[in-house]
Amino acid sequence: MTKIKIGGLVSFLLFLSLILGVTEGFAASSSNSTLSSSCSSSFNGQGTTISSAGGTDSADITSSTSTCSWNVTSDSSWLSILSGGKGNGTLQYSASVNTGIYPRVGRLLLPNSPFSVTQSGTETYFMAAKWGSFGSGDGQFSSPQGISIDSYGFVYIVDSGNNRIQKFDSIGNFVTKWGAAGSGDGQFSAPQGIAIDAHGFVYIVDGGNNRIQKFDANGNFIAKWGTAGSGDGQFNAPFGIAAGPTGFIFVSDTGNNRIQKFDSNGNFIYWWVPQNGAEGLTDNCQHIVDKKSCHDIVDNRLFLTTS
Repeated sequence: MTKIKIGGLVSFLLFLSLILGVTEGFAASSSNSTLSSSCSSSFNGQGTTISSAGGTDSADITSSTSTCSWNVTSDSSWLSILSGGKGNGTLQYSASVNTGIYPRVGRLLLPNSPFSVTQSGTETYFMAAKWGSFGSGDGQFSSPQGISIDSYGFVYIVDSGNNRIQKFDSIGNFVTKWGAAGSGDGQFSAPQGIAIDAHGFVYIVDGGNNRIQKFDANGNFIAKWGTAGSGDGQFNAPFGIAAGPTGFIFVSDTGNNRIQKFDSNGNFIYWWVPQNGAEGLTDNCQHIVDKKSCHDIVDNRLFLTTS
C-alpha cells in the first residue's frame, strides 16, 4: 500500500487549483474579447439581358463591411462565375451561346439575393418554298416590289415591271393574275405597294398613275382614287400602303413627303407631314382631327398608335 503524506496532498491540490484557475480565467478573458459582426452582401439591380451570342457580363455587389467576402453560385449550366471578391465589388460572369429558338433564364445566387440573367433566343428561319424567274409568264417576274398575304394564306405579289399582280397559294402554285400597262381601271404604271384589309380587299399603289386601286381577292376592280398633285387625296409618286385593323388605309405620299389617311372607299380623312427634329420624333401633324392617331414618319417609316 502506498502512503501519501498529508503535506504532499495539500501541495498537489493547490497546484491543481492554480492550473484550473488560470485556465478558467484565460477562457473568460478570450470570450469577452470576441466581437460579433454580421456579414451580408446583395446585388445592385434585379437582373440583366444578354444576347444569344453569349459572352461576358458583370453585376455590382454591395457588402455590409469591407471585409465581407461573397461567393456567388449559378443555378444554370450555361452561366459561369468568373470571379469572386469581398466588400463592394463587381462580379464577372459569362454565358455560353444559346443555339435554341427560345430565350433562357438563369440566376446568379447570393443568400437571399438572386440576380436574374435572361438570354435571348436565336431566330431561326427555314426555306419553306421558293418560286419565280425573270420573265412575263405565269409565275415569272420583272422587278417585283410589294408582297402581302391574306387570311387564307394566299400570297399576292406586285410584279411591277410587268404592271400586274400575281396571286399564289402558300407554296407558290400560280392561282391568278390581273393588270396590264396603262391608266384604265385595273391597269398599272409601275405599281409599288400592296395591302390587304381584314375583309380580303386588295389595295395597290399605282405609283406611275398617282392613284390607289382597290380589288377583290380575285382581281376584280372595285374602286380607285387619287390624281397627280399636292392637294387632299392627291399624290406625287406614292409608294407604301397599309391597311389598319379598323379598315382605314394609310398611303405614303413620297413626293409630297407626307402620309395620307383614307377610309376603305377612298374618302380622304387627313394627312400629316413628318419632321425629324433635333430631339427625334416630333408631333407636327397637319389637317388632323384626332391627333392621338398621328405619330411621325422618320426615314420613310410609319409609326402609328391607333388607326
